[in-house]
Amino acid sequence: MKKKVAIIGAGPGGLTSAMLLLSRGYEVDIYEKDPAVGGRTGRFLLGDYLFDIGPTFLMLPGYIEEIFRLAGRNIHDYVEVTPLDPLYRLSYDDGTEFNPSPDMQKTMTEIKRVMPGELDNYLRFRHDESYRFNRIERSFKIPYCSLYDFLRPAFIEALPQMDVSGSLQGRLQKYFSDEKMRLAMTFQTKYIGMSPWQAPSAYSLISYIEYQWGIHHVTGGLNRLTLAMSKVVAGLGGRVHTSTKVRHIISKGKKAVGIALEDGRTIESDYVIINADFAYAMSNLIQTKRKYTDADLKRRKYSCSTFMLYLGVKKKYDMPHHNLIFGEHFKDYMDEITMTKRPSAQSLVYVHNPAVTDSTLAPEGKSPIYILVPVPNNKVSIDWDKLKHSFT
Repeated sequence: MKKKVAIIGAGPGGLTSAMLLLSRGYEVDIYEKDPAVGGRTGRFLLGDYLFDIGPTFLMLPGYIEEIFRLAGRNIHDYVEVTPLDPLYRLSYDDGTEFNPSPDMQKTMTEIKRVMPGELDNYLRFRHDESYRFNRIERSFKIPYCSLYDFLRPAFIEALPQMDVSGSLQGRLQKYFSDEKMRLAMTFQTKYIGMSPWQAPSAYSLISYIEYQWGIHHVTGGLNRLTLAMSKVVAGLGGRVHTSTKVRHIISKGKKAVGIALEDGRTIESDYVIINADFAYAMSNLIQTKRKYTDADLKRRKYSCSTFMLYLGVKKKYDMPHHNLIFGEHFKDYMDEITMTKRPSAQSLVYVHNPAVTDSTLAPEGKSPIYILVPVPNNKVSIDWDKLKHSFT
């Protein structure tokens, strides 16, 4: 008899788990509270304009290709993936623009043009981060279910390269003296809602990965990827129950044996996988005595939030797919939103212009423009009705 698995959440993690388990003979049901799959990679429709509500590009597509391959499928039968060149346009407060490329020669030419003194440092950074990545990458693909897993050779080999006590900004200062170059290599902490002065130094691997393997666009938006994954799940015999909220996990002793739904039903299962936000799951889904209390969760540090605009525009713009605009005093700005918790619209704006690459997201001659500004999270009370106009 097949073992039954109940998965809470149809985001990328839940769908990936389902694909892999189904391919290994498990019976899988996913329970998603929203009307559609996707979670953080869902989509938003504004009339004829389509927007991703979360990530706007794909890194390391080989990883997702491997997931599809392990499930007996070819990702390219489901979605179209396009590499972007340039990676993005970085605009600095003095009017300088920097357009790095997945083509190393193009990037070297750009560095010579904008920051000529940093070329040798960039090559040294690429060399060192390549060594680092090759020793850390294997540790990404092993489970950590017990303390013994941290004694595996892959983790022990990776540990010296993680530089757990250092910050990203501190690591980059060892390579680059030009502030523009450091910004180009540290703004990626925006992806995780952290400041480069607080993010662990291991996040330098993000910029290395972008420059080494590029960033990619999925035609129709990244939401198409999770839609494709849900099709694979259905094709393998799995079931995705949308608009079905889980109330809590049912357990006997230390073992999860099922879930209770908001509509009153109970579902028995041999295993339960949680693909919900950690704080929400600990506060709402775990009913037995737990390690993290509500007070513990409130004391924890959380990443920053974002102020966002979704604009359906009746024209096309001659600018790259991804654009980062830096203002003055970037460190002061990051300190404001992450430490003193004061919103600022002065020092970093991200503009997503996917129509330059993808004609499927808006009517002909029009653009879905997505604008994002990092702001403090909701642990502080901000009256956005009063403040929002200063961001537009």
